[in-house]
Amino acid sequence: FSDNFDAFKSTILDRFDDLDIYLHFTKNGDKEDKYLNFNKDLDEIGRILNPKCLLCEENMPITGNKSIDNTLNTWLKFTKLNDLKRENELVSGDGYDLVIKWRPDLNISSKIFFDGLEGGFVHLPSDSKIDKSKLVNENDGYLCDIFAYGQSAVMDKYFSIYEHLPDLIDKYKTFVSESLLYYYLNDYKIPYKQEDVKYSVILSK
Repeated sequence: FSDNFDAFKSTILDRFDDLDIYLHFTKNGDKEDKYLNFNKDLDEIGRILNPKCLLCEENMPITGNKSIDNTLNTWLKFTKLNDLKRENELVSGDGYDLVIKWRPDLNISSKIFFDGLEGGFVHLPSDSKIDKSKLVNENDGYLCDIFAYGQSAVMDKYFSIYEHLPDLIDKYKTFVSESLLYYYLNDYKIPYKQEDVKYSVILSK
């Protein structure tokens, strides 16, 4: 978090006068996990970002297959945060104009135009950063699953991927998140646009 805060601040925090932040941290994770977040960071993050919600919980054993469980847990975290976002919208009676999915290891170097978004589209980087050697099936499609943004209603549909993952995994015989996102958006006809976004993932090996 501390290594990438300045990039997050310039790309997101400084762009908006009013925003709510929903965060999820994984605790007691594998010490070899390159995305592991340490408890010592939590106080600093709470102080700097003052998040609307901060969830801190362990990954769940779901199927017994580590590769599948990693994908399911990744999307479950975002789904939980989006569910809390939706609850807040219901309680307040006021919906969010824009919802952004962001990972703390994401460093965006190009300017993103959040204003004037076409309603009904999920916006994704055209560059997925995927290592194609990790595709389960050579001809699988794939989309960037690191970063996405759009109006609240369409982002609700985007995050609803979690409830469809078991069927998608069974149908397409893959556990790769980028491929499952591709099949989900296309199978369920959720409109998306791929944008020319320049970014790097700072913790990728």
